[in-house]
Amino acid sequence: MKKWKIAVRIALFLVCAIGLLYGLTVILKDKRVTFDYDTTRKVEGFYAEEKNSLDFVFIGSSQMFTSVVPAVLWEEYGITSYDFGANEQPMYLSYYYVKEALKYQKPKAIVLEVSYCNTPEYTHEGVLHINLDDLRMGPVKLQAIFDIIPAGERWPYIFELAKYHDTWTTLDKPSLEYITADKHNPYKGYTPSLDGFPDGGTFNEEIPKVTEKAQLAELSVEYMEKIIALCKEEGVDLLFLKTPNDHIQNQAEYNAVADIADAHGVPYLDLNREMKGQLHNHVFHAETVTKRIGEWLTKLYEIEDKRENPQFARWHEDADYYYRYKHQLKLNEIETFEEYIAELIGKDYMVCMAVNQDAGAYLSQEAVSLMQQLGCQWDVSMAGGNSYLAVVENGLIHAETGSEEVVAYENRIHDHVVNVISQGAQAGCNASIQFDGVEYAPNGKGFNIVVYDPKLDVILSSKSFEITE
Repeated sequence: MKKWKIAVRIALFLVCAIGLLYGLTVILKDKRVTFDYDTTRKVEGFYAEEKNSLDFVFIGSSQMFTSVVPAVLWEEYGITSYDFGANEQPMYLSYYYVKEALKYQKPKAIVLEVSYCNTPEYTHEGVLHINLDDLRMGPVKLQAIFDIIPAGERWPYIFELAKYHDTWTTLDKPSLEYITADKHNPYKGYTPSLDGFPDGGTFNEEIPKVTEKAQLAELSVEYMEKIIALCKEEGVDLLFLKTPNDHIQNQAEYNAVADIADAHGVPYLDLNREMKGQLHNHVFHAETVTKRIGEWLTKLYEIEDKRENPQFARWHEDADYYYRYKHQLKLNEIETFEEYIAELIGKDYMVCMAVNQDAGAYLSQEAVSLMQQLGCQWDVSMAGGNSYLAVVENGLIHAETGSEEVVAYENRIHDHVVNVISQGAQAGCNASIQFDGVEYAPNGKGFNIVVYDPKLDVILSSKSFEITE
């Protein structure tokens, strides 16, 4: 009896110890939760999707998740999809991502992006950790570790604490907050890129002329064929996709993929042959790329348009996150005061204004009219070198005042302490717009404007406009 109790206690101790180790791993492991390198968000966001709710799962590297915008597929076609990938992902890692995806989703097809179709050997530790660390511990991850990682190097991949035990010294607020945050990813794994040209640049007409076919590395071919076999075994279609990147030096490799696709009856869309593009397509061009992919998918499949299906109502909200981000980019590109104000009219943003030195002396009637449409009550008494501030939201005024003296406003709005100060030409020439003590006003001459999005809880834009004759 005593031996039995001792055995139970030992078992309980081991369970608690293992649980503690994994708990510490969750806290201390390297979290890639910033927008530019959001591997953790995109991988854990995949697990947060409702089971068997996705029409398509896209697998691949950053060339995939900066080019395929699930929000656009939703808005244009009512297609549900997810970008399930990680940086520099070769075929041997894509295989395990496909295997993991099919544990949770039964899509119409897996769409494999083939940029890394010619990796001759297992890659360096950094790429392996980026691709493996955020996968859930389970049979697939363990299989990947034991298949890919040499016997003496597996421990840090099984217990990431062995690699990240010192990271407690560098834990930052985003990493700590993410531990308890909702893992739902409204961007569906997509990562916007600001690289390259918004219009995609210039199409390289030499690429379609490339007919050579490279001899692909055996390791890559082996895993591509394993992916093909896996999808057949699971009864899920497989599609090959090459997003446009204008890499003519690699086109012979992408041509070789066509032979593999033909041999196995896998549909293949090589967008290098018909579209301009870059390594990481700019967010504006990514929309164009995604619409072309949507055309391709809707020709291959009859897909239920889920936009009117109440079970998928949250997809509208998620798509809105993307379009708000895109609007942020548009705002930051605007150079005139009138165009900027016009873009803000009708939006559910909070707009904070503060004048430095002078703004009203040369303000056009068009500008006055636009400000009034925004919700301000600007009049001639506020013109000249007076101080002026306004805080408006959805056409309603939180504050608006003008004076020869310094004007100031402070209040808690949307759980943020908002401070706005304006000093016109006669009051010191200064503009300040602070959220929770952080300064966002550029403090340029004229109108300083800070735009806050309460839905995303972010500062969308911060600009100044000098109004001249």
